Amino acid sequence: MRVARLVAFILVLLILSMMFAGCGKKDPAGSTVNTTEDQAETNGGFDFTPESKKIVVWLGSDDTEDPSLVSFAREFPDFTIDNSITVSNPFGTADVTGDFQKLAASIASGTQPDMMICYMHAIQAYYSNLYMPVQEFLEHDPEYSIETHDPNAFIPTTFNGVIYFIPADYTTSVFTYNKDLFENAGLDPDKPPKTWTELSEINKRLVTYDSSGKINSIGLQPLRYDHTYFWNIYAGGEHFTDSSGLKVNLFTDSYVKLVEFMRDLPEAYGGNDKLPGWMSFYGGNYGITTGGAANLSWHANFASFDFSVFRYPKRDDVEEDFVPITCYNYYAIVKQAHNPRGAWKLLRHIMTEGRFLAELSSFESSPTKYITNYIPHIPTRERIHEEFKEVLSEESWELIRIRDEIMQSGNVPLYYFAKQTEFNLYFEKEFTKFMSDKISSTDLLKNAQAFAEATMEEFKQSKIADGWILTDDGTLLPPE
Repeated sequence: MRVARLVAFILVLLILSMMFAGCGKKDPAGSTVNTTEDQAETNGGFDFTPESKKIVVWLGSDDTEDPSLVSFAREFPDFTIDNSITVSNPFGTADVTGDFQKLAASIASGTQPDMMICYMHAIQAYYSNLYMPVQEFLEHDPEYSIETHDPNAFIPTTFNGVIYFIPADYTTSVFTYNKDLFENAGLDPDKPPKTWTELSEINKRLVTYDSSGKINSIGLQPLRYDHTYFWNIYAGGEHFTDSSGLKVNLFTDSYVKLVEFMRDLPEAYGGNDKLPGWMSFYGGNYGITTGGAANLSWHANFASFDFSVFRYPKRDDVEEDFVPITCYNYYAIVKQAHNPRGAWKLLRHIMTEGRFLAELSSFESSPTKYITNYIPHIPTRERIHEEFKEVLSEESWELIRIRDEIMQSGNVPLYYFAKQTEFNLYFEKEFTKFMSDKISSTDLLKNAQAFAEATMEEFKQSKIADGWILTDDGTLLPPE
C-alpha cells in the first residue's frame, strides 16, 4: 500500500540520518555540508556558518516532537534547539501585536530568540524594527532562493524593495462551494460564478425553505468587513493601501460599488436577521463560504458533500483578472539574534525537509480526503506532489489543480495599514451599521477614509520622531 510506503519512508530517513550523523552529509535542500566546528559553510563568498550550535526559536508550540525539529535534530545532532517559549496565539483576537512587547523585553534582558514565527501583519512587524531582512540569505542560497519560489511569493513580505520575512502561510481568500447544493438547484456544479451578476443569480437560486416556510439553505454565507479587503482587489484590482501601509484609498467608486453589492446579497432571503443561528456550511445550509486557499484539507475533513473553490467574482465591467496574495504568518529572524545564521539553517530546514515531513504527518492523521497544502517553494511542492501522486483520489487532485492555478495566478499583493489593528476595530463596527442600513455606503467609506488618514498620519509622525526617515515618495525607512 502507498500509505505504508510513506510511513516506511519516514523511518528509513530517520535511521539513515542517525547512521551518518557527524559525517559530511546532505542538508535539507541537498547540498553537501559539514557540521564540524572548523568547517565553514559558504557559498559565493557568503558565510552561512552558524555563530553557535544553539538556536533559540519561538514557535506556535513548544512540542519537542514537531516533525521539523525532530528531523533537524537527527540530521544535525550537534545542534541544540530551544523552543521552550512560544508566541501568542492571536486567532479570534483583535490585537495580534502582543509579541512585540514580549520580544522587546527579551532583547532588553539578552534572552531574545534567534528567530520566531509571527502572526501579526507583516507591515506591523516591519515597523517594529525588531527584525532583520532575509534578503541577503535568499540571494546567496542557491537551493532556497528567490528563484526557487513562485514569482510573487515574497511580495507580501517585501518593504522598500527588501525582503524581510519568509512566508509560512502564503495564500489568498477564495469562495468554497457545495457542489451538491448547486446540482440540487439545477446549476452546473462545475461552473461557479465569475461575475457579480452570475453570483447574484446563483445566490437567489440556492435559497430553500423547509415545509414550515423557514429558511433551510442560502447561497453566500454572510460576509464580514474584512472580506472587502480581498474582494476589492478581485473585483477590479484596487488596493486600499500600498506597501508603505500609510496611503489610504477607501472612499472610491470601486469600494462603494462593492459594499453596496455585498449589502444587497442578503435580500435574496429577506436579510441576515432572518437566518437561524444553527446554520453552517458543513451542515449543508450555506451554498458558498469563504476561506484560505492554501489549506483545503480543513474543508475535506468536515464536509460530507462534494465541494470546490473559485475566485471571488469580479465586477461585470472588468475584463482583467486580479488575484490578491498575502501571508497570514511568516518566519522572522530577530535583528539582535545571537545566532542569525543558525536561524537561517533551521528556517531553511523547516521550509523544505520539515514541510515535507509535516505534510506526511498530516496525511497520516487524516488520510481519507487529504488535500496537500500549498507551498510556494517549488522544489518542495513538486516533491510533495510526486510522493502523493498515487495516493490521493482524482477528486483531491482536481481540487489541488484548481487551487494551484488560483495561487500561481496571484498578481496583486494585499497590503495592510501600518495601524491595521486600530482600523479593523473601527471598520468592523461601522460595517455592521452599514449592513443593517443604519448608515449609507458614502458615510461608511468617507468616514473610514478620514479615520484611516488621521490614524496613519499620527503613526507616521510618531515614527519620524523615533528616527525613521520620510522619503520623497512618502515611505518610511528604518533609522540608520
